[in-house]
Amino acid sequence: MHRHFTLAADPAVDMTSLWLLAALLTPLILAGIPAARRTAWLAVLAPLPALTLALANPVTRVVDMEWLLLGASLGLDDTGRLFLLASAVIWLLAAVHAADSLRSAYRAERFRVFFLLAMAGNFSLILAQDMLSFYLGFTLMGLSATGLVAHRGCAAARRAGRLYLAWTLIGEMLLFSALLLLVAESGGLEFAALQATNPAPLAVALLLTGFGIKLALPGLHVWLPLSYAAAPAAGVAVLSGPMISAGLLGWMRFLPPGSETLVNWGNGLIVIGMIGVVFGTLIGLMQKDPRVLLGYSSISKMGLLAAGFGIALAQPQASVALLSALTLYAINHLLVKSALFIGLDLLERGSPRPWVLSGMLLFGLMLVGAPLTSGALAKSAFAAALPENASWFGAWLATAALASALLMGRLAFLLRQARSHQPPASDYALTAWLLFVTLLALLPLLAAGAQPSLSGGWPLAVALLLILLLWRYPSARLGAWVGRIPPGDILHPMNHAASRLAGKLSAASFGRHLQQFTQSSRRRLLALQAWVPPRSSNPLAVALGWSLAGALWLLLVGLILLAMLRLD
Repeated sequence: MHRHFTLAADPAVDMTSLWLLAALLTPLILAGIPAARRTAWLAVLAPLPALTLALANPVTRVVDMEWLLLGASLGLDDTGRLFLLASAVIWLLAAVHAADSLRSAYRAERFRVFFLLAMAGNFSLILAQDMLSFYLGFTLMGLSATGLVAHRGCAAARRAGRLYLAWTLIGEMLLFSALLLLVAESGGLEFAALQATNPAPLAVALLLTGFGIKLALPGLHVWLPLSYAAAPAAGVAVLSGPMISAGLLGWMRFLPPGSETLVNWGNGLIVIGMIGVVFGTLIGLMQKDPRVLLGYSSISKMGLLAAGFGIALAQPQASVALLSALTLYAINHLLVKSALFIGLDLLERGSPRPWVLSGMLLFGLMLVGAPLTSGALAKSAFAAALPENASWFGAWLATAALASALLMGRLAFLLRQARSHQPPASDYALTAWLLFVTLLALLPLLAAGAQPSLSGGWPLAVALLLILLLWRYPSARLGAWVGRIPPGDILHPMNHAASRLAGKLSAASFGRHLQQFTQSSRRRLLALQAWVPPRSSNPLAVALGWSLAGALWLLLVGLILLAMLRLD
């Protein structure tokens, strides 16, 4: 059978199909253009087809590329359209900022290539309508982002890049194993086949962990603070926005709520997410670097999203409304957090402080969910989508808003100490960022059918009161704790334990431990010698013994594979 390239017959759909392909191919084509003085701004053109596609009418799965490997399906549903629109805007803003801030010819070219490859992977996973296409896009995005993290080339950047790459590879292996299990169970690669499938517990665990690394769940988060501190502002903007939100989109695609087998997993995810909110807030308040503080703020917000997705798994009857609300909440965080990182870089590069500080203040209010902001709309939609038996989570939403307000108060204190130590930003970068500020400020008014909400302002008021009390009474400040927990938190005791273990296994002590082990083993062997039959001198018997041992190993491996793949 000949594999073919299928497009719909409708000319309007054909045009949408061309835009789908253009959204994927434009970043890849631009990444292959050789470096030149005038190519620095080419990355700005890369997200434009995706942005145009997202603004058009969504059409689900209009391109079937059966000739490509195992086949690929691309399309755009309502959820994908929102993610694509927000991601394309952030990639555009980050591209403008990168073209202005990275002016070294060699380093700018290197950053541009990794930047465009990561962009192509991000757009690919959003448009993917089958598991393999999503995985390939997710892998391309994750591996390419290593070049963004390690771009500066200093020791800290190389260490952060190695750590990020190690965790990314672990996540890719877990997701690939889960993909094999899902294909064996569903019999197909398309996401639609997962709707009628009860995934195996092992596949669910692999998916929650693999995408949980990208979402920086507690225990899987150690790569995030160091990566945010090391990468350039344009790289951190896309890491903290489009890339981190890809983990939530992966859960939505691979684990659609509705299966009874996912209820208990959802309850566990609620607990893990709530721990992430508290953990990210407490550790973030103890940081001195604004970038690291914003990184722990992302850990806190991703914990809240993980808990919300856990409710959707545990309450299948309310999953449709909850997933829509989670999408809006994630989109708001994606836009605001990326803009905060770019605003911080503008402030450090000597841009006019009143303008930048005003924009940063507005973004902080959006992140908290202050009244009359996009954050308030997202929070109210989240609370309204909760089922009656999960209404208690509304109080947790308010607690998370209070935590965000405290983190933004700490950020405001750190911004007072920000000083210019880089080349000044151009008018292009500042103008693009201010236009983005204006767009987000008007978003509640532009949203169709959205009513500005005045409720939910008490977390902000309580946070302001706490900040004023801490400022009024210096003895009550947490200054003694600030800086004691470095970025990466649990990574440092793990490294210390590994260093002590390596010291015990050093060359000087290794011989002594080996001698003690040999002597004890020799005594045990002598004690068991009476029970061991004499070694045969018959070559045929020796060969038969090795053959039986090999057969047993093959049987054991086969049984493990059968159990993992659940084959009949």
